[in-house]
Amino acid sequence: MKSKINQILLLAAVLITVSMYIQSCKNDETVVTPPPIEPENPVPVLVSPHNESSSQILTPLLDWEDFSNAQSYRIQISLDANFEGIMILDSSGITASQLQIQQGRLSTNSFNYWRVNATGNSIGTTNWSKVWRFNVILEAPDPPVLISPPDGTTNLGYTPELDWSDVPGAQIYRVQVSPYQNFSAVILDSGNLTQTQITVPVFILNSNLTYYWRANAANSNGISTSQWTAPWSFTTISGPPPNTISGTIFFVDTNFIQGIVGYQLGIYTTWPPVGPPAISDTFSVIYTPAGYKANYRITHLLNGNYYVTVVTTSGLFQTPPVLGIYGCDTVHLQYSPCPANPTTVNIVNNIGKSGINFLSWADTLMRIY
Repeated sequence: MKSKINQILLLAAVLITVSMYIQSCKNDETVVTPPPIEPENPVPVLVSPHNESSSQILTPLLDWEDFSNAQSYRIQISLDANFEGIMILDSSGITASQLQIQQGRLSTNSFNYWRVNATGNSIGTTNWSKVWRFNVILEAPDPPVLISPPDGTTNLGYTPELDWSDVPGAQIYRVQVSPYQNFSAVILDSGNLTQTQITVPVFILNSNLTYYWRANAANSNGISTSQWTAPWSFTTISGPPPNTISGTIFFVDTNFIQGIVGYQLGIYTTWPPVGPPAISDTFSVIYTPAGYKANYRITHLLNGNYYVTVVTTSGLFQTPPVLGIYGCDTVHLQYSPCPANPTTVNIVNNIGKSGINFLSWADTLMRIY
């Protein structure tokens, strides 16, 4: 019995010692309770169109959550993420928590940044909401319908007008012309056309060839594009290559120039000639049993009247010696002057002229002018 009492007294002594040790390790500093975290000032929450989304209409409904105690809202839309410069829309006093955008405000294929704030007597004016952005990409329009020239047209001129139908919802059109039905190579590819017709530019088409053409329609600045139309064909008129003058020069003597100075075909638009030719090209003189001659062709001539001559290549800024001119062959007979107004070669409707043959001196001492 006495032994058991001693064990109880020993256990009590140990507990008292441990308790005193723990008390000595406690921090006597005052415990500071941290202040509660204040919530951020609430702002309107945007709903739709969702951030980074696309709208298929130019008049989307912009929607945001109702804001407690708000009496009106202000909304801004800008092409600039910082809302600097001209606003697409800056509207206040909106009593509903949504706004239908009117036609003509938004453009396609560009990001529109928008934000909202709220105003009320008890809340003042809140900070702006988060900034969201969306773009407008419309559905692709239907392809146009080709109108003229009718499919299979023949004997067509070199600058025809290609015409197709208007397409609802289309902003721009594109047209292609090719000598191949599969359009593996194109000679005309015109896009961003706001009209539904185009005139084929000069120097594109050649004579007596069949060409194929097609068109498509697009909106959203070309992002949404229709299918191509089925191609139609047309065939140009036959004859010399368009916008060209060609023929043969026959030399009436054999006293040819020796050295670096040679001959060239010169085109003048006025007569008598002043200065170097407006257009010129060199040629090669060849010998035949009938005499010396040279074949020539001048290309890329616009509609107009032209004097076709043979001149020397000497003198960059001076009027070179004129040794021959179309429509003035009598000058190569002794004592027969050239008329004051030689015959001109006329390019009309871009139709080329061939067989423009004439005589020329080789000897520069026999110059006409």
